[in-house]
Amino acid sequence: MRLTNVSQRGSRAARKVLLVTVAYEELSVGNQMLDFYKSVAYDTSMRTYHYYRVRSMVRFAFWGTVALGVFWLAKSSIESWDNYKCHPTKVIVEQNDTLWAIAERNCQGSIESAVHDLVEKRGTELVRIGQAIELTSKP
Repeated sequence: MRLTNVSQRGSRAARKVLLVTVAYEELSVGNQMLDFYKSVAYDTSMRTYHYYRVRSMVRFAFWGTVALGVFWLAKSSIESWDNYKCHPTKVIVEQNDTLWAIAERNCQGSIESAVHDLVEKRGTELVRIGQAIELTSKP
């Protein structure tokens, strides 16, 4: 806006000098305003004991919540690792059957836990043709 008021009577060099002077003045005023806003925004003398105390409490609450969430997820996933459910409850052993094959055919979930529980319950891994095996579920 200021540049429109520049007199057309002066020489071309004078108009260039005036243009540079006006631009420099506007730039310096802009820098002063920027420095003022920076000093207001980043004034560390305003940070008091209360500020640091609240900030530390917020950090503690945030990281505590994160830690509890991780613990809960880990606990719930570990608990569900060894769960299984078996249908039907009694099975007759056929030729070439193993406890693993029987559990794989009739159980859903953790087959390893189902076989482990069958071996613990029966006391042995051996099965005979025609033998009745009772399957259980672990919720």
